[in-house]
Amino acid sequence: MGAKSKSQLRKHVFNAFRNWYLPSRAGTEPFLELEIAQHYGLKRRMRLVDTRMALNQMLNAYLDQLARLQPQLSRILIRRYINQETMGEICYQLKVSQETGNRWQAKAIEYVTELIWDDELLEQSVKRRGRRSKRNSTTSSKPL
Repeated sequence: MGAKSKSQLRKHVFNAFRNWYLPSRAGTEPFLELEIAQHYGLKRRMRLVDTRMALNQMLNAYLDQLARLQPQLSRILIRRYINQETMGEICYQLKVSQETGNRWQAKAIEYVTELIWDDELLEQSVKRRGRRSKRNSTTSSKPL
């Protein structure tokens, strides 16, 4: 797994959102280690723009999942990182303090991290089971 812990993954998710529009590979490397990222087309030896677009597509998919559970938190991340609004603007329009807005943003990033972490563990589990069943089928098909 690219991140050794959920807290490391959380930092990578935060950086990936911060670098959403950056024409660089900054923050993409840890995601290349994730099995689940391959489902979104993220892989090594891609052009810079394709790498960033694949990572953004993955994050967008998780924002959609978060929107089904916590729509307001999803909207905060979208407004902050995709629409590039400041937290001050967002908090003013939501009529909440900057502290509350920052807590909501942190909670949203935590939830996105949890969704990615859970999918990654599930993907790894499925892969391990697939390898085991292949081994079992080759050993059981040998003639006696």
